[in-house]
Amino acid sequence: PSGSDPYNITYHGQDGFTLPEQWWLDNYVTDLDVWNDGNDSHDEHHPEGCFVGKDGTRLYVIGEVANAVLQFNMSENDLSSASQTPSKTFDVSNEGGSHFGVHFSSDGKKMFVIENSGDDVHQYTLSTAWEVDTASHDGINYSLNEGSQATGSNAIMDLTFSADGTKMFVIDDYSPSSVYSYDLDSAWDLSSVTFNHRYTLTTGDYSTSGIIF
Repeated sequence: PSGSDPYNITYHGQDGFTLPEQWWLDNYVTDLDVWNDGNDSHDEHHPEGCFVGKDGTRLYVIGEVANAVLQFNMSENDLSSASQTPSKTFDVSNEGGSHFGVHFSSDGKKMFVIENSGDDVHQYTLSTAWEVDTASHDGINYSLNEGSQATGSNAIMDLTFSADGTKMFVIDDYSPSSVYSYDLDSAWDLSSVTFNHRYTLTTGDYSTSGIIF
């Protein structure tokens, strides 16, 4: 994306940008039978994170219910062109429940997912760039709840990386919220992460749910 098009999770305009109804992201995933099994309890009606990649032609959504990363194909940076049915899905339930943020490397070959109930970031490799159904867990996860970097239980809401993959940033929803920065010795590799700094937002910044650079 060029940075001129905002993307945000919103529940009928209550959080973040107030957008026309046809742009509400939950319109695209609410009542969606993700697994095509007719079971409404598997539908993603509580989206928590999104990412736009592959030059703005892929939208990825993750939430608390389906425990899956949903991939929607669309015209470049045009959410209104996306189908209400995901083209592909990837189950992340093996890494626990209550998933919030999702981020991809700049080449689309690495995916990172926040598992909120454990405050962990999980790393995946995609054998075909940007195609989420080709993902596999790398056996690498990074705990965000240790020592001076401790974020507290069930607090992490979103993550983002620098363009070169050598910096990671996460945000929690405590009162007030904090942003945490991490250095990666090897780009896009969570096995090489070290905690760098914690920045606490000014009093009054509550219930934050997203971050991007």
